[in-house]
Amino acid sequence: MAVETGTAILSGAHWEESTAYTYESASLPIPSALRDRRPSSNISPESRIRGHQESRQARPAVSQDENEKNNAVIGDDTIYPTPSISLPVQPRFEGTAELTPPPFLPITPGSELAREQYLEDSFPLAAPLIEPVPPERVKRRLCSAFAAFFCCGWGDGTPGTILPYIEHDLHLSYLTVSLLFVAACVGFFIGTIVIEPLVLFLGRFPLSSNRSHLIPYLLPLSRVSKSGTNAIGYSLSQGRFWVMVIAGLLQVAYFGIAVSKPPFAGLLVAFCLGGIATSMFMGQLNAYVACMPAPGRALGNLHGFYGIGACASPLVCQTLLAHGWKWNKFYWISFALGLSNLLLTVAVFPTTRGEFASDKGRAAAAANAQIDFHSDDVQIGGTSEKEADLEKAKESPPLSRHASTGAMPKSTMRMAVSLPYVWVFAIFLFIYTGTETSTGGWIVTFLLRDRGANPNTVGYVATGFWAGLALGRIISGYVSPYMGMRIEKHLVHVYILIAGIMQLLVWFIPSFIANSVCTAIVGLVLGPMFPTSLTLATKLLPQEVHMTALATMSSFASMGSALFPFLTGVLANAKGPYVLQPMLLGMFCVMGCLWFVFPVRIHASP
Repeated sequence: MAVETGTAILSGAHWEESTAYTYESASLPIPSALRDRRPSSNISPESRIRGHQESRQARPAVSQDENEKNNAVIGDDTIYPTPSISLPVQPRFEGTAELTPPPFLPITPGSELAREQYLEDSFPLAAPLIEPVPPERVKRRLCSAFAAFFCCGWGDGTPGTILPYIEHDLHLSYLTVSLLFVAACVGFFIGTIVIEPLVLFLGRFPLSSNRSHLIPYLLPLSRVSKSGTNAIGYSLSQGRFWVMVIAGLLQVAYFGIAVSKPPFAGLLVAFCLGGIATSMFMGQLNAYVACMPAPGRALGNLHGFYGIGACASPLVCQTLLAHGWKWNKFYWISFALGLSNLLLTVAVFPTTRGEFASDKGRAAAAANAQIDFHSDDVQIGGTSEKEADLEKAKESPPLSRHASTGAMPKSTMRMAVSLPYVWVFAIFLFIYTGTETSTGGWIVTFLLRDRGANPNTVGYVATGFWAGLALGRIISGYVSPYMGMRIEKHLVHVYILIAGIMQLLVWFIPSFIANSVCTAIVGLVLGPMFPTSLTLATKLLPQEVHMTALATMSSFASMGSALFPFLTGVLANAKGPYVLQPMLLGMFCVMGCLWFVFPVRIHASP
């Protein structure tokens, strides 16, 4: 049904709503047929009645004579006038205008208001909406993250090739040379403990500042204002930058000490510094990349570059050693790579103006919220609690006179460690990286002692293992967005099964070529496990603990990559290098059992 007025066409619900308004505003009875046909809308009856009353007040009064003229009475039946429309209506609605009620329908209260005014009246907000700041320098920072992981992989892939040369040069046993892995494990453990408080400490800045500072805000060295309080904010990007700078410096120091060919104690210190650097880099960059939208591909590429570095390192090292280079001279290349990584980090990871403005806005909002919270303090005996606190602050040492704005986040470590999934992920990655570095670190020694391999070519087996690892991670990064959580979860079980079968073949087939191929396949199937674990963790864990939980898991993984090679060395010193294969098989079995704990789908919370 449609009513045509000039060129205007009003159809359907619009005609019925307009007709209902005409009868109700004129105080006329509504025919039952029309009453039954009126569409039910989402507008409550109270709102409709209020709109009718406001519309009747706005319309001029109609006299009784005019009503009688407009209504002709024949017998007992009333002939009702044909509804008319006073405002022109466009023949068609264009674009999205058809989704908005037209302005001539006064039955919709508030339809004559602007959209912003209508929303403000209907949905009062406690604070204005803040547009999210888009991530800055994402591509350049990803390139820097790839370079950092390449250097970490380069450092972790080197010991597997140079370990026999260090044993021969320094006259060390398997047990003694395995202490290098213990030193790296200690470094990883130190990095795990200090990374969160270090980020919080180096991320502070005074709220009175209008820009980020080149030097971090060191509280004990800062001058205290006469008022007794200095508002302090917290910037995650600033804390991340300085932690990564420290990690880069420690990595350069690690390679620099190794270049000098120090005594064994000096090598222990160098490997410890390298462990701290790797732990900091992995903890920060894993959390940074995993918090991006759709991080699966980026995480796969990130850990793929770790595998590329671990693949390139033994390849270059074996080639140079075969040409007569000393093992310590190889570290000149490592030193140059570490220095380049440090310079790239300094260039692209400083806090930008947009990041600082966003961090300062959040800190200022938290400070204002705290001020508002304390503004209602009840005065007792003429002195408020806030004034009493201020008097105590003036009497306290300078360190405690700095006011906490509430902008600095509370430690999320306690929240993270209370989640069972965090521990399961941490233990799984602890064992996983142990299998990874034990294979890459001891396969050369195993092939030399038990398979009689050629010393000039045996190092390329480690290259094949790390190359398979890198290839597996890169492929998984491009394939995982097209697979669901259920498929990825089951694929990890398949990977573990294939890795176990390959280790059995290496154990029982006394062939150098067959062992080399099987080792490369082990690297290929181990590669996707780490990024898949981190992606699954971001789906299962609360968002507020992502940074701390991922840093904790990465640090446990780093410790596993140092501890298990040491245990392998202890067993090899007692029984022989062949203990590598049964030890790896046992670790694969534990990994398979732990992976059964994780669900295949995420159940929506009620």
